[in-house]
Amino acid sequence: MDRLVNQIRDLIIGRRLAPGTRLGRECDLVNASGLSRPTVREAIQILEQGGLLQAKPGPKGGLIVRGLDATQVVRALGYLLEYEQTPPSDFLEARKEVEVTSARLAAQNATEEDLTAIAEAMVELQATERVDSAFIVDASLRFHLAVARASRNHVLLRMTESLIELVLRSTVRVDFTTTLRDEMVRAHQRIFDAIRNRDADSVARRMRRHLEGFTEYVERTGQSDRLKKFGDTSGDLFERLLLSRTQLEV
Repeated sequence: MDRLVNQIRDLIIGRRLAPGTRLGRECDLVNASGLSRPTVREAIQILEQGGLLQAKPGPKGGLIVRGLDATQVVRALGYLLEYEQTPPSDFLEARKEVEVTSARLAAQNATEEDLTAIAEAMVELQATERVDSAFIVDASLRFHLAVARASRNHVLLRMTESLIELVLRSTVRVDFTTTLRDEMVRAHQRIFDAIRNRDADSVARRMRRHLEGFTEYVERTGQSDRLKKFGDTSGDLFERLLLSRTQLEV
């Protein structure tokens, strides 16, 4: 059973089986693999649970390749860490270290296209007086993902996507002020200027100061407990976050 699971998984991960590919039905896998029906059924269940296969009923159904879905991974990670009662401070610290590294690399590797994308991501927050959390979280997400993309490091980009989505999905519960929003605008501008000037040390300091400033604000205003529900994916904001992330994918 493990061998069948590994073979199909490797074919999907290796892109030899594209998403949407129909593998036939359970009986077809039994015939092709030479394994018993219960063994094949268990293998299919494991692959379904991993998000790699989907069993569809009907004449045109069967076993369909789903591929890998980053959204599912992020959601599952959120549920797991909430279940383990992971303190929000762990997320904030991990995000800070990953994003500082991404920003440093962005100063070294950003293309003109990347710089344009970062600049465009700042416009929405700069051009408004709004302080509602859903809007600020959405606008901030665009900026930070644009910086991560400019690092030109795909692993760091995926890590940033996961951490930002988990943190900001809970950050929507935080009450923002005009003063905090204005400081975020200034911080984003300083980070962008350092990236544009290719000053890796400066951008690392500015990104660290920016993220530490938010942590200090949440703690000072007694809102730390609002960050604890990482697994909540309800409401329009989560869909907006997913759309924002999709638009910035490499």
